[in-house]
Amino acid sequence: MRARAIAAEPTRRRIVQSAMTLHAEQGVLATSYEQTARRAGTAPAAVYRHFSTLADPLPACARSTHVLQPVTPALVADIFRGLDRPSSRMEVLVRGTCECYERDGAWLRAARYEEHLVEPLEELARVQRANLALLVRAALTGTKASERATRVMAALSDFPVWEKLRVAGLNAAEATEQVLELVRDQLGKENTP
Repeated sequence: MRARAIAAEPTRRRIVQSAMTLHAEQGVLATSYEQTARRAGTAPAAVYRHFSTLADPLPACARSTHVLQPVTPALVADIFRGLDRPSSRMEVLVRGTCECYERDGAWLRAARYEEHLVEPLEELARVQRANLALLVRAALTGTKASERATRVMAALSDFPVWEKLRVAGLNAAEATEQVLELVRDQLGKENTP
């Protein structure tokens, strides 16, 4: 049985990658078993065998999206290692997060656009926002930043803000710098160095 599962793993990976690509191109709700199978080079029955509903691949898609990975104390320590100033920690957080948005943006766009229509997407969006809030709180450890300011900085660093800046005509680097400027302004209002 184990050998069979190992043999099926490459097909499963192709199905997940195909689903992610199709979600990015046309949306989650518009993606069918047949389209996913065709893109993955397999039969629709194989897609169904791996994922019995069209929502089932979503957690697998999320596992390959960096901003949806679990935030652990070890990860937080690694991200902020050697950074004493909250402004430095927030800069690292914003740049790293925006880099993930650039890399995974097409799928994130589709997922966030349909989050209120597909229950697993709503949960994934909630997890992404919670992860970001945890990271912002960690970056602001030792400051007097209010809970409101923490929520504002998390919102300013969230994917929809970066995405709207891109839609407004800013390239990825410019959008990242603009998000960083907004976060720095908020840090300044909180008198946080």
